[in-house]
Amino acid sequence: MPSDNSDEVELNHRIVSFVHLIKTQKDTKEEIKKAQTKQKEYHDRNHQKPFLPGEQVLVKNSKRINRCGDKMVHRWTGPFTIADYIGKGVYKVNGRKTVLNAKSLRRYLTPKTTAKSQKPTAKSQKPTTKRQKPTTKRQKPTAKSQKPSAKSQTAKIQKPLKQLKTLSSNVKLHQARKTSNQPTSISKETALNDFERWLTLLPNSSLEFIVDKCSNYNMTNPRDILHFTAASLECPRLSMYLKWQKNTPSDLDQCITTLVERLKPHPLRKLPNPVKRVPAIMITAPVLLEAYSTTSKPEDVLLTLEDVPLGYSVESKFCFSKTKTKQRLHVAGHALTTADLRSLRPREWLNDQIVNAFLCLSSTESNKQAPHHSYDSLMQYKLILMPVCYKDHWFLLVARPSHRTVGVLDSMHSISRQTRFLNHWRKFMKARHQIVTGTPTSWTLEQFVSSKQADGDSCGVFVLMNAYAILHKKEPTIMRQCHVKGYRKFVSHQLFTHSTTTP
Repeated sequence: MPSDNSDEVELNHRIVSFVHLIKTQKDTKEEIKKAQTKQKEYHDRNHQKPFLPGEQVLVKNSKRINRCGDKMVHRWTGPFTIADYIGKGVYKVNGRKTVLNAKSLRRYLTPKTTAKSQKPTAKSQKPTTKRQKPTTKRQKPTAKSQKPSAKSQTAKIQKPLKQLKTLSSNVKLHQARKTSNQPTSISKETALNDFERWLTLLPNSSLEFIVDKCSNYNMTNPRDILHFTAASLECPRLSMYLKWQKNTPSDLDQCITTLVERLKPHPLRKLPNPVKRVPAIMITAPVLLEAYSTTSKPEDVLLTLEDVPLGYSVESKFCFSKTKTKQRLHVAGHALTTADLRSLRPREWLNDQIVNAFLCLSSTESNKQAPHHSYDSLMQYKLILMPVCYKDHWFLLVARPSHRTVGVLDSMHSISRQTRFLNHWRKFMKARHQIVTGTPTSWTLEQFVSSKQADGDSCGVFVLMNAYAILHKKEPTIMRQCHVKGYRKFVSHQLFTHSTTTP
């Protein structure tokens, strides 16, 4: 008997546990179902499509919310058209650069216009005093007054909400630069015809001179893609050819074709076969395009094909071999230390001592007179070169006192920096006029064009190159980024050659 009772107790215990397990499973399924429905509602609420593509919506005015704009503008701007639904409540709207969330959108309801002839209903009529009948007959309206004017129809249509254009000065300056740099509306065919007309007017003698001069130059033959990339940055001939091939390849091909046809050997003239002169023609074509685009002489553009324009190339072993000495170098009244000379190494920022020493040395060679500081009249100087370093950037201010002109050569082409320091120059000259009589107070802007630097450490070298070109009465555009490495060596050699050492 005891064994039977124990079996019954164990059986009852199993039944109770099984029933409890079934009940727990049922409760779990119900809880899971509730959680799924709740999750579905949450998902539908957050990922629904309240707006369809093509619908018009209003956008929240963030400037009004952040109190950054005008307080009189409306809280909503628009209307805008929905372009596409990206997902998760995010929409792409026409006329907006960034995507927008559904929380910042609102449906735009087109205002309903009521006809002018509609009569108000009885409910909308307000009780008023009765009007007496007119004693005279009312005249009928004319034909012109019967037709409602266009202004009266559009007057009742509410204008869509538009945000007031409260632009800052920086945005206005950016727009002014953008509009000033826009090219004129001249078609490519017209420009190409003008270039061909300019090329036909070029004398054969000057064209032969340019081709013969270009035949003395050699294009670099890089071994692989790495050497080709380095050569495209350092070789002046290859860099100019690749520049025009990238920007206007059709113009370059047309120029080469025109040169080959024009340089065909004449039966009565002893000229070499143009096929053998293809490398020279490939160098001549970008030279002519550069001369035409910059309105300069082709003979002057030939200088930019040199490794060091207006200078000479220096061996790489000589350049920085003497910078290890602890002696000081005295150049044109400036003492240069070893730390100053190390700034001439590649990828280094030029020191102010190097800039001042080389400019003084160059001006001494051109003037044949040592520079000096005094309060003498500025009218006795033909040219004033002032290197300026502002916020870790070098640029050159050039003034001609005899012409009363001043300009800026900046390798970063910053208009705001140019305007800032030209105003400083005018203010300084007005203050100097109070001390030294004869100082000109009115100055006009002279437009200088400098080549643009392609790195972040060659602004000081561009100052020296531009100043060297101005002193030699050449266009500063002949100095380009590909000449920076060679000019560092040239400046170093010039300073070592014209220096005296002291312990």
